[in-house]
This record gives sequence, structure tokens and C-alpha cells, in this order.
Amino acid sequence: MAFRRSGVAQKLLDAQEQWAKAQGYDIIEVKTRGEFSAMQAFLQRNQYGFVMTYQSDEYADERLIYRKRLV
Repeated sequence: MAFRRSGVAQKLLDAQEQWAKAQGYDIIEVKTRGEFSAMQAFLQRNQYGFVMTYQSDEYADERLIYRKRLV
């Protein structure tokens, strides 16, 4: 997994936020799965706040919603 820790995800997220802001959006919501702890940590480092969980019988199928207000 050579792509890990190379900054690609950060650049994509920055570009997405800039685009959304330029289009007039105030908020970005991201849905991820409970099993992706690295994604959850990444979102938290980028000031995305946890909003809610869509429960499932399987933890790996649990959906987590994160949200960030664009300033």
C-alpha cells in the first residue's frame, strides 16, 4: 500500500472542500463505515464532526456520518 501516507487523500479533500465552497455549499457530509478507523481519524483531523450512525447487525456494515461546516 505505497499510496498510504502520501498526502493524496488530503489533496483530494482540500480540492473537494474548495470546489463545494465555490459552488455555494455551506456543509459537507461524509459517510464512511465503522470498520474504516483510518478514515474516521482522517476526518476528525480535518475538523469533521461525528453526526450519527446508521446501525447494522454487522459492525463492518455500520455507516457513520461526519459533517463539516465550510467557512
